[in-house]
Amino acid sequence: MQKTTEDDDEFKERHHEWKEQVEIIETKRIIAAKTAIPELEAAKQKLVLPNIESTPDEAYLQYQKDLEDEAKTDVETKIAYKAFTPKVVETKIDFNDEANKISFQFQYEPTPEVFAKAVEVVLEPEKFWGRYKNSDGTPNREKFLQDIYFILNRETIISEAMKQAKNATMKQTLLADNTNTNGMNRILPQNMEENELDKQMKASLNGYGNHRR
Repeated sequence: MQKTTEDDDEFKERHHEWKEQVEIIETKRIIAAKTAIPELEAAKQKLVLPNIESTPDEAYLQYQKDLEDEAKTDVETKIAYKAFTPKVVETKIDFNDEANKISFQFQYEPTPEVFAKAVEVVLEPEKFWGRYKNSDGTPNREKFLQDIYFILNRETIISEAMKQAKNATMKQTLLADNTNTNGMNRILPQNMEENELDKQMKASLNGYGNHRR
């Protein structure tokens, strides 16, 4: 760069000296490079690159394996569920009322259409969890708890339903019999628990005959 204190001639002279110095340095570098070529070639012949073995990332390998296992399991799961028939979910519960000599087996097998819907929900998790969401997308925890409770207590609930249905049927039959027999004495089964319905029946039958348990 030309200084403010030097004229054009002074600048040209200084610039010429600078170019000469640059040429000398470049010449020295070229000579040094040519001199080093034989040494580099000799070193190249002796150079032995190490055999570097890449160490696999264990976490990544495990991730890849998990993906493969998940895909394999998904295929196996679909094949297994599609091979099932309604028979595998058939419900059988024995009911025995010794006092009234009532004994039978409750049995229920779903229709193919109902069973197919259940399989569909099992195979598609988003449909399963969709059952437990409200219309606004919030979780329906009450329904989820109800379903879990039924799963854990299915046989107990069904047995109690059969028991209550039996009691209600017998009460209705007894009420009709007492009405039709114009007050004849009627003895109720010993195992029938007295509840509010029993009390109302007694009150309605009072005057038509003695009613005892």
